[in-house]
Amino acid sequence: YLNRLYLFNLGLISPIKLSCKLYNNITGKVLDIDHPQDLNEKVHAMKFKLDTSKWSMLADKYEVRNYIIENGYADYLPKNYYLTSNPFKINKKILPEKCVIKTTNGSSTVIIVNDKSKITNLFIWKKLLYWKLIPFGIITAEPHYRKIKCRYIVEELLENTNPQSSSLIDYKFYCFYGKVEACLVCADRDKNEVYKILYDNNWNLREDWMNKMPTKLKDINKPISYDKMVEMCNKLGKDFPFVRIDFYEINGNPIFGEMTFTPAGGNSTVGNSSFLKQMGDKIEIL
Repeated sequence: YLNRLYLFNLGLISPIKLSCKLYNNITGKVLDIDHPQDLNEKVHAMKFKLDTSKWSMLADKYEVRNYIIENGYADYLPKNYYLTSNPFKINKKILPEKCVIKTTNGSSTVIIVNDKSKITNLFIWKKLLYWKLIPFGIITAEPHYRKIKCRYIVEELLENTNPQSSSLIDYKFYCFYGKVEACLVCADRDKNEVYKILYDNNWNLREDWMNKMPTKLKDINKPISYDKMVEMCNKLGKDFPFVRIDFYEINGNPIFGEMTFTPAGGNSTVGNSSFLKQMGDKIEIL
């Protein structure tokens, strides 16, 4: 608790110092924001050297929907049932039996609801209120998240039908000026060890990019809608030096997940140093 309080205060006083501290704690390296080399370092540098006002809008899980619609991809959004700033005002009567409640500003702040009568459960309300009381982005040194108002969005529950995973598969595309260079696949999220593997833009499994290999390696099939996902990435990410764009696939169609400009806050350990350097070289402005 004291350590989190210290990090919270440091994040308020000096997000740059907190970035350096978190980077050193997680990677064991010293962060040089003025001379960044790999992807992690450049993510940290971009947080403080670029205009990130659009980041705040597009990292907002509700506001980003307008951006997707404006670009002609309304059909690839999950259904939205409700938006509110007050969890006590969620109207169960208009919701389907199953749905998902998530905050518009956080990470991993998601509640899966399999029985809508449980929405009034005190545990759920306490969880939602707790997420609102702790301003997201301070303790992770991601200032653009602090500009996003915490609201609650209720969306359709996407259910997994892929036999290669026990949960929905996340396809996380690394996009540089709109060009896809890699895809991080996350499967089996309901297990103790989430299955993570990297692919290049031709869907070649890249074991040589991995920092830590899964205990049991399995090659995930290329999604049926891969070309559509890439097309969407090209358009949605073209104005940004780097953004990670996430999708799911339901019945052969892509479903947009989110846009993330600072994966793991700039402290990602999924890819090894070779991967991070190759990806970092794609960012030309720093």
